[in-house]
Amino acid sequence: MAQSDYPDLPPMRMDIQMIPASYQGQTVFVIQDPLGFAPHGAALTQQSIGLLMVLSQSESFLEFQSALTRLQNGVIVSRWEAEKVVEQFDQLFLLETDRYRHARQRLVEEFGRQRSRPPALAGQAYPGEADTLREFLDGMAPPLDIRDRIPPGRAVKAIIAPHIDFLAGRRVYAAAYAAWPEAAPQRILLLGTGHQLGEWFFSLTEKDYETPLGTLPTAADTVARLREAAGECAAPDDFAHRSEHSLEFQSLFIRRRLGDAPVRCVPVLCGSFDGLLEQVARPRDEAGLVPVLDALAEVARDPGTLVIAGVDLCHVGLKFGDREPAREREAEARAHDRRLLDALVAGDIAAFWGEARAAEDRYHVCGLSSLATLLEILGPVQGTVLDYEFWHEDLTQSAVSFAAAVLWSADEPSEKQE
Repeated sequence: MAQSDYPDLPPMRMDIQMIPASYQGQTVFVIQDPLGFAPHGAALTQQSIGLLMVLSQSESFLEFQSALTRLQNGVIVSRWEAEKVVEQFDQLFLLETDRYRHARQRLVEEFGRQRSRPPALAGQAYPGEADTLREFLDGMAPPLDIRDRIPPGRAVKAIIAPHIDFLAGRRVYAAAYAAWPEAAPQRILLLGTGHQLGEWFFSLTEKDYETPLGTLPTAADTVARLREAAGECAAPDDFAHRSEHSLEFQSLFIRRRLGDAPVRCVPVLCGSFDGLLEQVARPRDEAGLVPVLDALAEVARDPGTLVIAGVDLCHVGLKFGDREPAREREAEARAHDRRLLDALVAGDIAAFWGEARAAEDRYHVCGLSSLATLLEILGPVQGTVLDYEFWHEDLTQSAVSFAAAVLWSADEPSEKQE
């Protein structure tokens, strides 16, 4: 390998997940690559994970060499040896090298030519066969009193559901979709977390969403209007939708609820708003976002539109870069969630954004941008939290929180209660 193969130290891919597992009595970390480049079943030992962390924290090859030398108890590690370590990670597509970028570009072009989005996780995260999937979804029984928590006469405007793994979140998913409005929606605006969206605020797609229960058609004309309004706030392609689960999971419940009804959806992935937290008092104060927020509001406030947000809340613990285990941070993270959720169901974007600003992303709320967008576009709403969970992954000393909630129009007169 020539030295020029890696003129600079390549950064680690941020979309890769390492799932802990046990192999021959040892803990290993299975590589979960949303793009499918890493070999199936590939895993790293704890020692390899340590080297990868050292690489990700180094800013140059010289710094990486120095860190490796310290790990070798002072035995000098050459540039060639450091590059061999990088090459091993490159072969697994864990780094943003030319090899990775070329492979990704081929996928972007291939996905761009497709007319619909195939399900990325069918047969993995959920059953891929229609009858089994129906049974799986129907087995998520909701609490019996969910509908009673929506005031009579109020039109359901939005449902907030998780996007965590179904087995971890089944009870909360059930609570969310038990709030499905009695009158079938004419259109569904889907807001999800774009985990791999990078620098862009939004990603839009005209592609229909395929599911094992049938296709969920997309309102391509509406998406085209949103794309024009979004301008440079939206990604130039729809590649972020290819393997994103936050909307794919919602599409299954929607298709099950709709049956064969040809209701069209508007799938929108929201990127990170973290960079705006210290700059503006609310997202609408960012001038570049106003046109797309106005366009989304026009869609959301149509009486026939139901908005569904697929979001999770806090991500805390060692897996997410914290120094403390999740159980040591649980009380403060729960309190943060409660303040965010209180602001959400009060329809108070100022309080919601203010709480997010005060937290300074200490709790890694991945649904922040989707929920902030939701509050900016719905108009006057109120609601209630239907369920909440703080789910622990003890092996990594980490945790994720998520909730089910429903919002209804606050300016509609409700029926008189006796």
